[in-house]
Amino acid sequence: MDHKTGMSAEAIAKEYPQLSLAQIYSALAYYHANKEQIEADIDAYRADCEDWESRYRAGEF
Repeated sequence: MDHKTGMSAEAIAKEYPQLSLAQIYSALAYYHANKEQIEADIDAYRADCEDWESRYRAGEF
């Protein structure tokens, strides 16, 4: 989610040198074209993580 913190594609490329600038722009284009679904998937994943954590803390596992 580095782009959400205001990082440019070039700055992201410096943080992740294994990715080309073209790959980063491609990923950003995909994200922006599918933003609602991706954000919904992230929210669902976080909710699942919170559920598993609370169940673990309650001794269910």
